[in-house]
Amino acid sequence: MVINIAFDQEFGNLGMLGRQGENEETRILIDCRSVLEEHPDAVIGVRYMGRVPGEEYYDLSVTDAGDGVYAVVLSTYDLRLDGNKELQVRALEGEWERKSRRFYGYVAKSLFDFRPPAGPVSDYLARLMAALSKAEDAQMHGPVIGENGHWYIFDGGAYVDTGV
Repeated sequence: MVINIAFDQEFGNLGMLGRQGENEETRILIDCRSVLEEHPDAVIGVRYMGRVPGEEYYDLSVTDAGDGVYAVVLSTYDLRLDGNKELQVRALEGEWERKSRRFYGYVAKSLFDFRPPAGPVSDYLARLMAALSKAEDAQMHGPVIGENGHWYIFDGGAYVDTGV
């Protein structure tokens, strides 16, 4: 599905953005030519959030589609929760900043079972904890030299002769 909007568009209803759990099915094309005529070096950003208590704004990945049009592709993470959503486009060049009106849409509930994916923060924390655990294990069970003069490394439960 492709949704076309313009930076200076007055009407802000996007309609359905997708269904809960879909991935890379919705592409939003943003015509920024009007703002780029005045500020050709402006950086375009898009901020997004669900309109439910506790859900925070975050920035979407924006790509230059050419000719003053920028694209955002909604991921499973962006469509993980059904309900009303909003986004806003921002142009920034040095100290100058301009924001679009807020655009409103919704994510439809899925009829299939859906488990929301872990978010960027929880993914990062899981990887960090695994790395810490591995580092602690390496520190506690470092290589040792055996009675035969060979190096022994710890292999999850016991030291193993490396033959070296």
